[in-house]
Amino acid sequence: MTAAEIAKIAGVSRSTVTAVINDYPYISDSTKEKVRKIIEEYGYVPNASARGLVGKKPKVIGLFLYNDEELNESSYSSSLIVNIIDRAQLLNYTVITCLLSKNDSTKKIFDFFKNGSIQGAIISGGTTSYEKYESLINSNYSIVMVDKLSDKISISGKTSVVNRNNFKGAYIATQYLIKKGHLNILYIGGVDYRLSSIERLRGYKEALIDNAIEIDETKILQGNFSSKTSESLVDLYLESNLIPSAIFCVNDMSAIGAIHSLKKHNIRVPEDVSVIGFDDLFISSEISPKLTTIKASSKNVALEAVNILVKSIEIKDSVSTSVIIEPSIVERESVKWKTTM
Repeated sequence: MTAAEIAKIAGVSRSTVTAVINDYPYISDSTKEKVRKIIEEYGYVPNASARGLVGKKPKVIGLFLYNDEELNESSYSSSLIVNIIDRAQLLNYTVITCLLSKNDSTKKIFDFFKNGSIQGAIISGGTTSYEKYESLINSNYSIVMVDKLSDKISISGKTSVVNRNNFKGAYIATQYLIKKGHLNILYIGGVDYRLSSIERLRGYKEALIDNAIEIDETKILQGNFSSKTSESLVDLYLESNLIPSAIFCVNDMSAIGAIHSLKKHNIRVPEDVSVIGFDDLFISSEISPKLTTIKASSKNVALEAVNILVKSIEIKDSVSTSVIIEPSIVERESVKWKTTM
């Protein structure tokens, strides 16, 4: 069934059918009622793209995610995606999701804007290189960068930033371990091109410096956010007959991998080695021992990102903004006071 066939049955023009579908005010109530009755009777569904051509653009935003180990494994990314879609739907927007590789240029994102598929974009993950995104940032498209660009970078136009306070969260975690008597703290990091990795490592180091603890680069291991990599890294570290007092991991999945390794080596958590993570994933309260971690809500990140983006799309004079989601510690069972032997 097409609009032309509906028009023929109703005895009106095709443009009148289109006007009824879009609820234009100049169509009489009696005509609207007649056409709508026929539409309902024949189960006609108007084409969304065609509706956009006659003045009502489909309300669609793009969610662009850089595909790496964290995205494949972490339920933080899954939670972020679900909450973005949920919030967008509440605001009557549809979400198109696109995965990008680390080396993808911004051309794919530009293409979605240029062909009218999306009215705005949320971009998460990937490198922190400002130069890579400069043309997109200066394009005057409605864009929100999530955990990508430092809030210290000057932004303008219709590009906004939503970041977790990664530095503060890592500082809190390290300071918490130090106050529990742990001075020998192993750090499992993430990929070195991600903002969260860079800022969390900086927070770890700053806490050590503020407590007059020497930074030992051999205690900083390069991970990639995955539990398997973290487990392997801790395996190698322990096999060198090095046992830390505590391990701070860049995310919860890395912390879970570290716990698996410690258990394999008959090292008790937290009696022998304490472990702390970052993200507060659902699984963190389900494992044994329950994981002490830093909470930086993916739901709050999603809500802020969608709200800012929709405002940028719908309000002509909206300006760029920067929002920081503040972290807090969630104390559970994986950290214990360090006792002197």
